[in-house]
Amino acid sequence: MTMWKWYRSAFRQKDFVFILSAMRSGSTLLKSLLATAPEISHLPEIHYHKYKILPEIRLAALAKEPIIVLKKPSWLGENDYPRFPAVSRRKSIVLVRHPYTTLLSIKNMQASVSGDHLESWSTEVILDYWIMTYKNLASLKDDHILLRYHDLVHDPIAHTARIFRYLSLDEHAGVDTYQPPKNYQWAWYNDDGGDKIKSLTVRPSPVDVDQDLLSYILSYKDVPTLLTAYGYEINPDARDFA
Repeated sequence: MTMWKWYRSAFRQKDFVFILSAMRSGSTLLKSLLATAPEISHLPEIHYHKYKILPEIRLAALAKEPIIVLKKPSWLGENDYPRFPAVSRRKSIVLVRHPYTTLLSIKNMQASVSGDHLESWSTEVILDYWIMTYKNLASLKDDHILLRYHDLVHDPIAHTARIFRYLSLDEHAGVDTYQPPKNYQWAWYNDDGGDKIKSLTVRPSPVDVDQDLLSYILSYKDVPTLLTAYGYEINPDARDFA
């Protein structure tokens, strides 16, 4: 990008949309689906809380589109999540996934990142992390919309259309497929990186439920209260485990 193009992109007023979630909750999938709208950026994961000097200008310059979608799941011990950069036009999408499938997905990720400190996360550590994240997001006062992962994967067209309307893109129909930008590189810590996200089509995946583990999770600390707050049934059905 030439300096003049960067300058024009940076100083054009833009809207910022933050996807807020725990890790392994579908934020890469959601970001990819939303980016099918030509007005929406398709960026890798941006650690936007580190943009302390001229954050709005620097973040606006990351993409030419008028709506910049930024996703960064919470991290273990990030008690002040979410930390927003100082931008003037901001909306958020709170994306929540059932703690059972979040736990399974994180453990699957652990198996693929040999040598990473994620390998040491126990079941209790992961559940405490999930609780911390969604307690914080349950108290979010800013302009936001709630989306549950299982709703997204079972009816992506309806729920992406709902989010397009929230972003004032009323003319866009919902979508269930996506296409990454040319030469886009899926990678851990920047995106999902797994085979499923590369399929380009949204598909719910059946999960074999370990009833003992599920019972443990459903009785763990603040999990029942948070599930109720986010509209889940305490006695879930198969749809919750997409």
